[in-house]
Amino acid sequence: MLNRFEKFTFFIEEISRALHKIMTDEMEIFGLKGPTSIYLILLAMHPEGLTVSSISERCGRDKADVSRSLAALTEKGLTTKKCVNNSNYRALIVLTDRGEDAAARLRKKVKSAVEYASNGLSDEDRERLYTTLEIIYTNLYIMCRDGVPDGNDA
Repeated sequence: MLNRFEKFTFFIEEISRALHKIMTDEMEIFGLKGPTSIYLILLAMHPEGLTVSSISERCGRDKADVSRSLAALTEKGLTTKKCVNNSNYRALIVLTDRGEDAAARLRKKVKSAVEYASNGLSDEDRERLYTTLEIIYTNLYIMCRDGVPDGNDA
């Protein structure tokens, strides 16, 4: 059992580390940190714009962290605020033309990374992998919410 846990945590951590490096390398071009890449991709998927709260909820990130990252993206000319009712309150964050170009480049790089990482997997293997990861995520989410069951509950 521990061997399975050790393998699982090792691979998850190493996958996370590799993805973080890919994001960091790409965002370095703009003088930004890797995690800001997720906001670019998300905003590219929502050209009408999203609020800071909405971005925070969708990414599962702290609102203050999202605000800081978006401020950095705005400072670099990649995003801008679209006022609602002549107010910055609940303003929509949208990509600038430069931000759209950056997001397109990033999406292309991410697609390439995903394709490379899944070399040797059939479509069936890939589907099974994502289904399995979703089940593991859901179980861990419930366990974190409700507490770790003692050996008799699982």
